[in-house]
Amino acid sequence: MKKGRETKATLKMVAEKAGVSVSAVSMILSHYKNASFPESTKKRVLDACEALGYKPKPIRLRAGEPAKLIVIVIPSYKNAFYTNIVEAGTQRAKKHGYSVMTLCTGRDVSEENHILALCRAVNASGVLCLYQPEHISVLRGIHEEFPLVQLYDATADPELNVISMDGYKVGSLLAEHLYQLNHRRIAYVTKPYSERQSGRNRRLEGMRDYFRNQGLDGEQCVRSFDVETVLGTSAVSEEPGKQGGVSAGSLGSYDTGRLITEELLARQESVTAFVGSSDAIAHGIIDALLANNRKIPRDYSVCGCDNLPVSGYEAISLTTVDHYAPQKACNAIDVLIRAIESQADRDEPAKPINITRVEYEPRLIVRGSSGRCRNSGEK
Repeated sequence: MKKGRETKATLKMVAEKAGVSVSAVSMILSHYKNASFPESTKKRVLDACEALGYKPKPIRLRAGEPAKLIVIVIPSYKNAFYTNIVEAGTQRAKKHGYSVMTLCTGRDVSEENHILALCRAVNASGVLCLYQPEHISVLRGIHEEFPLVQLYDATADPELNVISMDGYKVGSLLAEHLYQLNHRRIAYVTKPYSERQSGRNRRLEGMRDYFRNQGLDGEQCVRSFDVETVLGTSAVSEEPGKQGGVSAGSLGSYDTGRLITEELLARQESVTAFVGSSDAIAHGIIDALLANNRKIPRDYSVCGCDNLPVSGYEAISLTTVDHYAPQKACNAIDVLIRAIESQADRDEPAKPINITRVEYEPRLIVRGSSGRCRNSGEK
């Protein structure tokens, strides 16, 4: 028997199967910004499309029409600090009817120089940058063509929209906490320094200045260690994760903390507390100490910075500084979308230049990884 021609699925068939109106199906599939449907309804419509083999027509933009797409630029996927911000920012953007595309540069200068071209290629509406590229001209170039918000330290370019936290204050909070616990020999563990990484530098500066204000030698009380200073530049190669073959640029924050701590323990470096420039580095510090049968905080105190969700887990219980990264991400998206939606007025001569700068006050969160120094002598 001859098989009959298959019936092509239509919007009406999808609507009947999903139990909604044709207009509801149309709005859901076209992501109509002024309509709001429960997730269960959206799922029924999408399930009906799948079952019937209905393929929605691609959304076509008119020439010059914005894509309602925000590009979030991050330096790494290895550090949960950035992925948590992307998650919070994506959810916020979604509430405004915007989609998000993440661009990871790996802090590669050539990749950073392509950001503007990529934003043009995808017809981006605006850009949120979560770090400071090596060349500030990259951000200024983006700012000339797209609404831009940077989420970074308070020292960021004053000509840009910035949602910030002051790294110096973070360092002061950590130093005060450890000073009150009688720690006077602290290892500050960080990724390799760069002039553009002012947040890390200012945390160190804030810690040292606190001890100086107590009449002590700031450099002796807080010593800084990164892969290059600990292992030497000759030990840095293209093979990550092995002593004598460490790629400083590709080494993740956790591995950085663990590797440096293991080396300091092997040297019997005289310290009583470790501070990671991020929570991820502090997690590596903790694992290195535990692997070498050291007790926390009996033998060493450990602190971090970021207040990642995992840092509050009972098995980690990391003392850290919360600078409200998810809240800053939401605020940054709000500022960016306001800038996007006022883009039409940007070229008006009488329109004042409006730069938004918001600074969040950091908060120390004391947990089980820090305690009173029990040994004032040499370790």
